[in-house]
Amino acid sequence: MPEWLGNIGWILIVIFFFGFSVFIHEFGHLLAAMWRGFHIEKFSIGFGHRIWGFKKNGIEFIVGWLPFGGYVALPQLEPNDEPISQDGKLLPVPKAIDRIIVAVAGPVFNLLFAFVLATILWKTGKPASAPLESLVVEDVPMASVDYKAGLRNGDNILSINGKKLKNNEMFIKEHIFSSEVEFIVERDGNKIQIGPFEPTPNPNLDGLRVPSFGVKETLDPIRAFVDAVPEYNEKKVKFAAFDAGMLPGDEIVAVDGKQIKYRRDVTKAIIAKKGAPLVFTVLRQGETLDIEIKPVKIEQDIMGIAFAKNSFPEVYAAKQNAYLAGIRRQDKVLLVNGRDCPTLEELKKVLAANKGKIVAVEVERNGERLKFAVMNKYETYQIGIHFARYKVFRTPYQQFYDVISETFKTLKGLVSGAVPPAGLSGPIGIGQGIYMTFKHGGLTAGLAFVFMINISLAIFNLLPIPVLDGGHIFLAVGELVSRRKVPAKVLIPIQTVFVLFFITLMFYVTTKDIGRMDDLIKWVEHTPGVNLHRQV
Repeated sequence: MPEWLGNIGWILIVIFFFGFSVFIHEFGHLLAAMWRGFHIEKFSIGFGHRIWGFKKNGIEFIVGWLPFGGYVALPQLEPNDEPISQDGKLLPVPKAIDRIIVAVAGPVFNLLFAFVLATILWKTGKPASAPLESLVVEDVPMASVDYKAGLRNGDNILSINGKKLKNNEMFIKEHIFSSEVEFIVERDGNKIQIGPFEPTPNPNLDGLRVPSFGVKETLDPIRAFVDAVPEYNEKKVKFAAFDAGMLPGDEIVAVDGKQIKYRRDVTKAIIAKKGAPLVFTVLRQGETLDIEIKPVKIEQDIMGIAFAKNSFPEVYAAKQNAYLAGIRRQDKVLLVNGRDCPTLEELKKVLAANKGKIVAVEVERNGERLKFAVMNKYETYQIGIHFARYKVFRTPYQQFYDVISETFKTLKGLVSGAVPPAGLSGPIGIGQGIYMTFKHGGLTAGLAFVFMINISLAIFNLLPIPVLDGGHIFLAVGELVSRRKVPAKVLIPIQTVFVLFFITLMFYVTTKDIGRMDDLIKWVEHTPGVNLHRQV
């Protein structure tokens, strides 16, 4: 299948799931409004200019040209003392309990949809980071608060804020959401406490409190089950595993007669042979088969330096050849082959002119100028399989608990300042997140992301803020208690302020989303041969 055609398919998936998440919310409002006898003027699937529609039972059902969600027009929920229809007819004021039912129905339908997704993920398994065997600190900058607190290269982080590390994802989230962090690390066989100390917001990563140091994670061993066997990679390089007859579901149990148990052993065996043919012994439906495969050499003209957005020439991360040569995080690149590189574009030009060659890189580190010789080429070997991802089978209750707790951590972080508004995402960012997760993580990973969106959408809409569903509920509950309705002359200015606030916030996060579309990290290189499916 052509790559562009596959991308169109993923875009259609984004439109469907993003649109359906908003649509199901509004559909809940519609059904509740019909049940409670509200005057309904319009129900729209999508926004913008009408491209198709019909009218039934006095309700105009339309399809808009922008397929991202929808809305239901309910004039009796507007902040007026005397609700008026679109054609000027006076409408009855609905009871407070009816307004509560209609307002709460949208979030409830999001939760019902989320429950369906959670049930599917419970049965199929949700892709997750494998449990950690170790998380070793590397490349901790001397000027960082982490170094000043006592953290050193080679420390194995055992816990953060008293919580044992499950995986790297858990470590990053705990670090971001915490106003203070405390590590327990293992160093030379001893356990040492680091901190507590206040982590520094990273201006190049939207002010999020991302760790300033790098880590090398070693995962608990995972057996070598084959998930997929593509014929070609994204650069149209043909792989041998497909032609040799390896199939999804095979378990690799030996390589060249040497028994192996884990997929990382397979990777080591392939790299060690440097392109020579290997015999893979696989277990397939209880039968043992030997398959000879010659790995393909994959070469890339990269040296392994990464820069965070807007941070050039400061190195965000050094990997592969650059790290082996001695370049480290927070080094400032000054010269490459004697040429000044004031911009990332200039650096790329110099590297493009020196493909496959050793380049001289001069950096500044703590006021000292250092020179390194770095090979501008990276090579590895692959046979062309994707290993099955690690999965967890969590009940819908456990999944709801995980996402709800993280959502409230985010809200708490927004209030405390641990999570700046720049770290939020609007429709563009959410759509991009759905696209990237489905494309690179697969169907179940994408469904898990959509599940999270629906939970978050429900919680956000239930906040007791005017113009949100929670605002309608809050006012209606207040009316039930006080027996008095808030006058329109009081409510309209308040709602106007919040409407302007949300419009401003939406504009702000949208501009941030657009800025992130070039990727959060501007990589001069990427890690070859590795994706969410663990390709080798």
